[in-house]
Formats: sequence, C-alpha cells, structure tokens
Amino acid sequence: MWTRRCALPHKPTGLGSLVKKLLLKFFRRVIIWIAAGCLLTFLATSANAEDQIIAAISLNQQPQGDYFVILLDNGDFQVRVDDLESMGLENITGTPVERGGGIYLPLGSINDLNYQFNENTLTIEIMAAPRLLPSTSVDLAPTRRDEVYYPHDNSMFLNYSFNYEAAGDSLDFARFTFSNEVGIRYRDILFLSDGLYTETPNETDFIRLNTSFTFDQRESKRRFIGGDFFASTGILGSQVNMGGLSFSKIYRINPYFISYPLFNFNGQLPLPSEVDLYLDGVKLKTERFNPGEFTLDNFQSTGGAQTIDIVIRDSLGREEHITSPFYFTDQMLRRGLHEYSYNLGVLRENFGSESNDYNDLAFAAFHRYGLTDRFNFGLRGEAAEKLYNFGLESIFKLGSFGLMRLGTAASSKDKKNGWASLIIYEFQARKLRVYSGLQNFSEKYATLSNKSSTNSKHPKLNLRLGASYTTRQTGTFRVDYAQMENYENLDNEEVTSLSWSKRFWRSIYVDTVLRQRRKDTTTTELWVNLTRYFKNDHSVTARYRHEEEADIQRLEARKTIPTGEGIGWEIGAEHSTEKNQSYLIDTLVQHNARHAILRGRYSQDFSTAGTEDRLNLAFSGSLVHLGGTTALSRPVRDSFGLITVGDIKDVRLRVNGQTIGQTNKHGQAVIPDLSSYYENRISFEDKDIPIDYLMPQIGLTISPPLRSGSCINFPLKRYQAFSGKLKVSSGAENVPLENVELIFQAPGGPITFWTAQDGEFYLDSQMDSFDILSVQSCETTMNTSTALIPAGSYSLEGQYAGQRFQTNINIPESDEAYTELGEIILPLQIDPELQTVPPPKVEISPSS
Repeated sequence: MWTRRCALPHKPTGLGSLVKKLLLKFFRRVIIWIAAGCLLTFLATSANAEDQIIAAISLNQQPQGDYFVILLDNGDFQVRVDDLESMGLENITGTPVERGGGIYLPLGSINDLNYQFNENTLTIEIMAAPRLLPSTSVDLAPTRRDEVYYPHDNSMFLNYSFNYEAAGDSLDFARFTFSNEVGIRYRDILFLSDGLYTETPNETDFIRLNTSFTFDQRESKRRFIGGDFFASTGILGSQVNMGGLSFSKIYRINPYFISYPLFNFNGQLPLPSEVDLYLDGVKLKTERFNPGEFTLDNFQSTGGAQTIDIVIRDSLGREEHITSPFYFTDQMLRRGLHEYSYNLGVLRENFGSESNDYNDLAFAAFHRYGLTDRFNFGLRGEAAEKLYNFGLESIFKLGSFGLMRLGTAASSKDKKNGWASLIIYEFQARKLRVYSGLQNFSEKYATLSNKSSTNSKHPKLNLRLGASYTTRQTGTFRVDYAQMENYENLDNEEVTSLSWSKRFWRSIYVDTVLRQRRKDTTTTELWVNLTRYFKNDHSVTARYRHEEEADIQRLEARKTIPTGEGIGWEIGAEHSTEKNQSYLIDTLVQHNARHAILRGRYSQDFSTAGTEDRLNLAFSGSLVHLGGTTALSRPVRDSFGLITVGDIKDVRLRVNGQTIGQTNKHGQAVIPDLSSYYENRISFEDKDIPIDYLMPQIGLTISPPLRSGSCINFPLKRYQAFSGKLKVSSGAENVPLENVELIFQAPGGPITFWTAQDGEFYLDSQMDSFDILSVQSCETTMNTSTALIPAGSYSLEGQYAGQRFQTNINIPESDEAYTELGEIILPLQIDPELQTVPPPKVEISPSS
C-alpha cells in the first residue's frame, strides 16, 4: 500500500526559500504536463484498440454457437470466413482482412446481410438474405420399395388351349381350334412363337402367327426385336405387321420411371418455416425448412388441370399463400427425353390367315423429343417400293388450359402425291373433360397400311367432339359427336350420343346411353343398365336396349371369375322382339384349377323360327419349366413364378394381397399371373406354417422381366435341438469335456455353445440374421434344405488343456425337433501326464 507523509505547514523565510518555492512550482507543472500527455496518449491508444471477444451468434433466428470475433472501434465485427461458412452462409462477398494467418470479413461489408449486437448477452443476431443461405430440396416423386428382387432365371413355358364348338338341335360339331404359344427365356433374350390350328366340317388349317426374339435393356429402356412385330408410326401413319428388325425406346420397360413433366416449386425463406402443400383444397404434405432457398420437386398427380396451393408459415406465425395452377398429363415427355421406334423389314400380308405371306421391304419410324416441359416435337416416316410418307407432329401445353396436338404429313405413291393434317385439343379437370379432334386426308394420301390397295382407305374427314361432367351428387354426364366423310360419299356417317352413369349407395350402378346414328337412314338406340353388387364377388344386372323396332330385355346373375384358383359363373336370360319374339338362355362356368382352366358355355335360343342350341367347351393351361422343375399350370399371360415355401403343403400364397394358390406336397406352386417390370408383392399365410418351423421373412417384392419365369424361395427351416455328452480319450478311460466353449460350423453360420458337467451339451438351430435375397435364383432353390443342420459331418473347434483343437462331429438324419445324440467320443488322445492334446489324429495349433 502506498502512503503519503503529512507535516504541519510553516512559513518559509529568506531568498533561498523563494528560489526553492519557484523551482518546486516549475517541476510540479512539468510533472502535470507529462502526466497529462501520458494520459492523453493512453486514452488515444485505448480509443483505437481492437478487442477480441467471444460472442454467441444466431443466423436468421437459429443459434449457431459461440465464436471468437473482433470488435472494431466503429462497432462493427470481424468474423473469420471459415466460421461464416460453417454457419451455412454461401456466396458471401465483402472486404476481406487478413489477421494471424486467417481471413476475416467485417459483417457491415457483406451485401444483403444485417446484424444487431446485444451488449447484455454478448449476442450477435445476423439476418441474411435467403440467397446467402444453403438451398434445400425435397423430392416428392414416389419411391420404389426397398429390397426389390430383379430375377434373371432361365425358363420356358408352353401355353395351350383346346376349344370345341357345337351347334344345332342335336349339337352337331361346328369347329375345333387348338392354339399354342412357346416362350423361352435365356438370360436377357426372350423367344416367342405362337400358332393356331383350326378344324371345321369342311376344312382344316394351321397358321403360324408371330415368331420373334426380344432383348430388353431395363436401365436404358430400349427394346430390340428380331422377327415378327407390329410397328406404329402415329395417328397419321400406319400400324403394320412386319418381319425384320425393330429398335425402340419404351418407357413402360421401367414403369416407375416418370417420363412426363411434374410440378416443381421454388421459394425463399428468411426464417425457419413450415410449408404445406394442398391439391384442390386437400392438404397432402407438410415439410419443414431452414432459412434459405427451397424447392419442392417432382410432385405427381393425375386428372389434368389441378390447383396447387403452397402455404408458408414462418417462425413468427406469418403466413403466405401461393396458388399455382398446373396441368398434369402423361402424354408429354419431360425436357430432354426421347421416345422412338425404328423398324426395318418386309411387310406381312394376310396376317391370321396366311403363315408366311411376306411382301415388299419397308421402313417405318417415329421419333419424339421433349424440347421443354411444355413443348414436344416429333418426326415420323414410312417408305416402301414406290411409296414415301413423311410427317411432323407436335404437342404442347396451353398452360393449365389443356393440350394441343398438331400434325401434318405428305405422301407419294406411284408418283401421286397426297397430304393429311390433324388438330386435337383436349382438356381434363377434376369434374370436366373436353375433347375435339379433326383429321383431313386427301384422296391420294397413302401409307403402308393401304400400300397394296388401289383406292385410299382413308376417309376424307374425321371429326370427333366430346365433353363430360362429373360430380359425386349427380354422377357423370357425357355428350359425344362423331362425323366421318368418305370420298364419293360412300358410307358417310354421323353419330350423336348422350350418356349418364351414377353409383347409388356404394353398391348400385346405373348406366344409360341414348345414341342417334345417321347413315343411309336415321336410327335411335337406348341402353339402360342397372347393376347391384353383393359380397363375395356376386352381382346382378338388368339391361334394356331399344334399337329401331327391337326391344331387348336381359337379366344376368354372376360370380366374378377369380384371379387365382376358384370358380366363376354367369347365368343370363334375354327376351327380344327383333324381327320376331325370341327367348335366350345362356350359362357360363369357368373353373380356375391349379393346373388348368376349364370353361363351358351353353346357350339356347327359342323363337318362332325354331330352337338353336350352342355349346362351347374350352380347356387351357400351360407347361412350365424352370429351376429343374417341370409343372402344369394355368396359362401364362405375362410372367410367372415358381414359389417354394420350405417343404410345407397347402400354404396359401398371395400376390399383391390377393390369394392366388396353394403349395403342393413339395412346398411348391406355380404362379402364372405376375406382371412383368412391375413390383409384385409375393407372400404366404404364416398361419399355415407348423409351429416347429422358423420363418425369416414371409414376403418378397419381385420385378421380373418380360414373359419370364422366376424362382422365389422362402427357405423355411425346421427348428432342431441336439443334446448329448462329449468326451475325449485319456488312456484307458474317457474324460468328459467339461466347461469348454465350442464352435460348431453350421451351414447358416457358426454356433457357439458350452459344455457342462460330465460334458453335457445342448445345441439348437439358430437364425439370428438372414438375407432373403441371397437365397433367390433357381440354382439356390434347387440346393436348399429345410433343415438348418442337415445330416452330415461338421467341424467342431475349441480349446482344451491349453491347446486349440479342431475335429468333426456327426449329425444323424432326423425329422424330430429334439434329438438325443447320447455319448460322443471325440477322436482326441489326452496324455494324462501332460494333459495336452498331441497332434496325431487332429489338427492342432498353439493357443495364442
């Protein structure tokens, strides 16, 4: 502590005292001035100082944590660029300053950024424009299921159908037909061929229909065909049967790829916000976003014109409503996508009546490209000997007011030129649909479809107009008008129709149609249908039809034919006044058996002219081969599968939730109704599985190739337990292997267990983890056992008396859930002196 001495004052005397007084006064002033200068220097230095402090920083109301910052004399703050970027700021510009090897930016120099400093809490609150913050995107496109199995099994199927027809009072033979289709898949190559045999009382005939090789590329969505195929070149072009080569881009090869334009929305958020998405007033989704730019991508809907509302609600409770009409359609391509088909081959004539009637070499193609999401442009062309046809087509969206399609084409056949044009407009909304189309053809317009004809088959004019309006209360009203004019006024026709349909009480449907047809004469038709649906797929329908001078009443009762196994039927009675009074009774019964479809139809027509009976009997099925299994099945319409559920009989199988069949005594069933390229959810009824089986998974999603067979394996495993006593040889006696940890190398993975006193052990089958995709394919199915530990010799490893050993243990054949193995003597020789395991009969490695 500093102290100051004090003395009593006294009065100085003499000249010396005066000089001393003056000197003291001078030095005091010097000291004061020096002190004042030092103080001013200190104050000036303090005023220009830059202090480093720790401040809590929030960015657009979101806390970012504590950071070291530099407080400047003007109240601004310098913050490291690395720290600003770690907070999420992007694209920041300002006046950089280098300090201690780091780059700093004064907050006041950054464009589109404001801040406030709270001295009490040492908090810097930064508000940045959304453009400086990271953008967030949410993809609303539907996603595919996880763990979808894409098989590539080799397979074969042979579809066959026998059809017998008889007619007349005594049901005399009228016709017999036999049709067949062969499909063979080897990896990615599909071979198809079909034919038709026909026999009547007067003649017999066999016709080969189509034969082709098909190669599909699922990822690129391209298809290559060699052989017979149908080629189409658009509305103003042709659809012809050709034999040759075809190369196409087909998006249905991957039906989950969205090729048409979807709704996208971009916005900016200064504060944390919730964004609600509404479609026609119905809330569909809520997303939470941090401050910054955000996008809602790939929202999918159907129904044409829809109103999309975006409601943004920030952290302060403020709301912003944005309405964005959008027209959804699958007729357009997204920007940058191509769709095409190029076909070269020989034209096929008289398809269905001749097997190998091929004619001139021809070319047919179209190519469409999505220039934008609103405008698509396409080219099409056809060529053969002395015939050329070329055209342009475009389709574009009129905002949210529908689609417009324009097309024009020119042709030359035998040096005679022709032209054609079309304009189509369509609009679809939730309640209203409008369609109008006009096509014009010149008399000499020619395509491949009418190449062999001397006269044009095209009409002069084809006009179609239509509109419908639907509400839940009133049902659907529809009006249609069609007009076709031909050259030389042959078969000109106009048709006007009105229709109304409505559902009542969820189970009653009414359909009415009033149609007027004007050709050579004017006729009026009236149709009225009333249908009542019941449970268990039963229904009853009453119909009335008036046409010219005929009145027809019909009553039907039916049970819907099931997709899988089961019986469907239909009984109908009809009364008609056409020409004369007549009565018709007809019945239909179809049984979908496990291995075939049996179908029978019988009708009897009573009239004043006599009685006519008709009988039709059909038997159809398929012979399939895959995975070493050959089996009978119902006809294969698209793809099929061989399902294996362990070795359990009568297990109910489902495809997409619908019961489709049951397993046979080998635990297998052929499912003939799988949709190629789509996802098919295959599962089984777990209640049909005995309690002593382990079920790793009861369902699998499969996406098979076109017309292919696939092996789907559900490897059920029987629960098994084994017990016994383990001993090893020690001189003249056997020593129990007590309190030893052993590793049993089971087929599904190692099982660890311990021995107890007297070498007792208990070992049971386990299935802790399982990858069902790893046991698919036909090769795996053929080699699958239902036992987790099948009979055989297995490795047994452990440590005894300080040594590691490895030997084998035999598991006997057994169907029991619990098996007593008794006393097992391991082939190990124990030295009673060393109590170690010498190496003669077993493989030994020193213990680590």
